Amino acid sequence: MNAGQKQVAILGAGLTGLLVAEALSRRGDAVVVLEREAQPGGFCRSVNIGGRRVERYYHHVFPNETPVVELLNRLDFASDLKWFRVRQGVIQNNTAKAYDNPWSYLRQALSPPTDLFFDLRFAARIGAVDLAELDRLPALAWLRRWQSRTKVERFWLPLLIKKFGPFAERISARWLAERVTTRQSSKGWMQRGETLGHLAGGFFRLTDRLAERCAKQGVTFQFGVEVQKIEVRDGRVLALDTAQGKLPAGDAVVSTLASPALAGLLENHDDEWVRIARATPYMSCRCVTLLLSRSLSPFYWLSNLDAADFAAVIEQSKFFDDGTHLIYLPQYIFPTSIEQKESAKKNAVEWLSKVFPPFNADSVSEDIVSIDAFSQPVFLAGDDRQKWQTLRPLANLLATDAYLDYPHQRRTMNAAIRRAAAVVELLG
Repeated sequence: MNAGQKQVAILGAGLTGLLVAEALSRRGDAVVVLEREAQPGGFCRSVNIGGRRVERYYHHVFPNETPVVELLNRLDFASDLKWFRVRQGVIQNNTAKAYDNPWSYLRQALSPPTDLFFDLRFAARIGAVDLAELDRLPALAWLRRWQSRTKVERFWLPLLIKKFGPFAERISARWLAERVTTRQSSKGWMQRGETLGHLAGGFFRLTDRLAERCAKQGVTFQFGVEVQKIEVRDGRVLALDTAQGKLPAGDAVVSTLASPALAGLLENHDDEWVRIARATPYMSCRCVTLLLSRSLSPFYWLSNLDAADFAAVIEQSKFFDDGTHLIYLPQYIFPTSIEQKESAKKNAVEWLSKVFPPFNADSVSEDIVSIDAFSQPVFLAGDDRQKWQTLRPLANLLATDAYLDYPHQRRTMNAAIRRAAAVVELLG
């Protein structure tokens, strides 16, 4: 090993792990990446459906997400990032309705005409409020102060229940305000729809290319390898135990695992960080992906306000031009659950047949159900965990996951880039 060269093990080959590996290997460090799946990408990895690779989960880029755009440019994808004006709506009473500008709000019963005043007041409030003041305030309490009762009960409450289940009443107002602000950047107050970017072919191309660059720079990848135990002694990681054998920790270990998952791997180690990490709530995600014979609607994104468990209907093929019709139906679940794949498909088809007749089971050409146990971190109002979280729970262990993105959105590519830069800086 060269003088000054560090030996670094990275847990997880998602976007954060790949960016850390690329940066460290570029400066000459010896890097090994352990990934339990058979391919890189994490939430950006692909699945095969209809004889082609598609994104395992839906992805898009907002116009204000400069770090993602810059990364795509750096990896020679500038001409492949396409921008689309797409429509949004809601599903209410088993009917898909436009809901992407004030005029559409007024045209349906979800939001009475008097609510336009509350919407304008709310928009003005978000533009003026010091978002840090919202940390300790529950989102629904804040919304009830500035929005009408009708809007809160028929719109915001169902959305938060779909996303956070039993935590809906306790979600941080700042998290919601940051999310609204991000989405508003892609719209225009009086315009229909919003502008979103998509990488032609899918964002798995981004992580594939990063992995290729890492390999050329000498990074060693071990796919299909899951860390089962992390040996700790005197405040340091000694070794990583896997089914394939034991790997020395080297100079540093970088974990991109969710904090609760990482805490569960630390053997014979119990301190304040571990206790907080184990108690950090996450929603799991079960996403039904359907390849259809035709488009369901003119909308890219339909948020579900009805009783069905699915949070939304996302027709990702609005970004395609090849006649493919691909939709995603995510469900957020607590506690963590990885069961009931078949019932998820059945429930999806039954629900869609009510909302989009004449859709039926014969409309589905192929289907896949993807499940991730730690998908959506739960950001609670007044919860100091996000302020206490550290990137270095042990002397040679750096931990970074989506919980550190507070108050921003979960597992965005923008956030992954930000987390990777922070880790590289700490490693010196």
